[in-house]
Amino acid sequence: AYGKITAAFGLGFALGPGVGGFLADSNILGLSGQEITGLFSAGLALVNLFGALILLPESLSAVNIKTDKGKFKFMDFSELKRVSQTKGISLYLAIFSLISLGFSLLIAVFPVYAQEIDNTVREKELGYYFTYAGVVLLVTQYILIKPMIDRFGEQNLIKIGIRSEEHTSELQSH
Repeated sequence: AYGKITAAFGLGFALGPGVGGFLADSNILGLSGQEITGLFSAGLALVNLFGALILLPESLSAVNIKTDKGKFKFMDFSELKRVSQTKGISLYLAIFSLISLGFSLLIAVFPVYAQEIDNTVREKELGYYFTYAGVVLLVTQYILIKPMIDRFGEQNLIKIGIRSEEHTSELQSH
């Protein structure tokens, strides 16, 4: 399940920047590429919102949605606490949270860094770069992860991933 969730993130990372990079290099109805990209993203977000409201059934009963005072309960952190105390889940939640944070920071910081070291880099090239990274993530998580788990086991694969990241960071620092 974790691999499929990460594959969905990979698909988003693959398609989003590619479409954004393509749109950023266009000029439609007198709008700049950045304006078109922003409007497209806003429209897609609205489609997702209405799709979720219309197509997804409520998974909680009315009793579970209400607080003692009958008001809507937006987020109940006690449930997160309960789930994270389940054996093995807190490690996966921590790893998923750190990976998500890392990718969010990468998307925010890398374009600034890339333009700092090469001022000819534009949105289109950055979009294609992130599309490539997303495809690699998608292939790794959706196609390769299951056979690797079957061969090495989840705990060993986590250790291999951490060690690989340590060696990669060490090589990048030189």
